[in-house]
Amino acid sequence: MAEDMASQINEWRDLCVLSEMTEPVRALYEICAGNVCICEGKKGPIEDQAKTFAISQRFGLDWRCAFGLRLWYAIKTEAPIQDAVKLFHEDMRSDEPIKPTPPFLADESELPWADDKGTSRKDIQWGLLKLFAASKNAVTPKPLADIILPHNT
Repeated sequence: MAEDMASQINEWRDLCVLSEMTEPVRALYEICAGNVCICEGKKGPIEDQAKTFAISQRFGLDWRCAFGLRLWYAIKTEAPIQDAVKLFHEDMRSDEPIKPTPPFLADESELPWADDKGTSRKDIQWGLLKLFAASKNAVTPKPLADIILPHNT
């Protein structure tokens, strides 16, 4: 089904029909096609243009929801969870704008301490998912001490 949906989206793109669809409808078709990261638009004459957007950013998803899209729609039903972890890890290195930031950084409020690593901190839940995936040789392991730092919770 996903391959058929991806083929249909490409056909709509070639026929310049994407501009007639709303972004939520386009995103729904892309998700059903297994593409949960970037919803590719179309360039050309103004009447045929469709905007390219990141699904998670466009709909205000946090990192857990962005990861969940991969877990439920981007990998096969029988695929192990480490495949979704690996895919999210790879997407974050390329196109995925949503990063697994700790909850205290997500709301962008001022921290009560000086934190020189604030933007590079990762949510402890993401660290644990990566640790599990590393145990299955899906991603490169990170030291446990770096994952469970109190500043990551």
